[in-house]
Amino acid sequence: MGDEFVLKSVPYYAQIDNKLFARSACYPTSVAMAMQYCLNIEELTKEDIGCDRGVQLEDHLTAMTESKAVREWIKRNVSKYGAWMLKYKPRTIAYVEEHVFNILMESLGYQAKFKLLSWGGFCNLMEDEELAMPVRGYFPALLGGGHICCAVGFSRKKREIIVNDPFGNAKEKYTTHKLGAYLTYPVDKWFMDRSRKIWVTTINRKG
Repeated sequence: MGDEFVLKSVPYYAQIDNKLFARSACYPTSVAMAMQYCLNIEELTKEDIGCDRGVQLEDHLTAMTESKAVREWIKRNVSKYGAWMLKYKPRTIAYVEEHVFNILMESLGYQAKFKLLSWGGFCNLMEDEELAMPVRGYFPALLGGGHICCAVGFSRKKREIIVNDPFGNAKEKYTTHKLGAYLTYPVDKWFMDRSRKIWVTTINRKG
């Protein structure tokens, strides 16, 4: 396995442009970046998975997470995931984002699954799959601290994740919201939870 890995040409979407819940839609925006990267590989467009031409993909995903069908899915899966899922906004729940991704992408040969990974496991997975993946970070510059970015690479020895941050640049305390593409963030400072794991919505090719 190599020391550094970077995916080229992962699209960047700024959540502040979203029509739906712009301030709190970091998760669907990060999923949209990863999804569009997969669609580009397949030479497909968002319209091919049911997103209208005039609608941003991230808004399409947000609408799906907030839909009656997804809320019913949450209720049916409470016994599997826990009643806590009913307390939070669907667009902030990893299992919901995984579910919505799979609705749209499984027929194309891609699947998502939420996992807690070690630093080495995360690097190995990205290098093996060569796909962008949403990751959770903890950023004091944001109210509440929790935030999702789209991982596009890493430096193994430097312990840095390269991300598309939908809210801008955390190093600049988010003073601007459209300069978040291909930023280098320290994994130990902003991405490790108390168990020394990284929260990842893993994207895989099926089979």
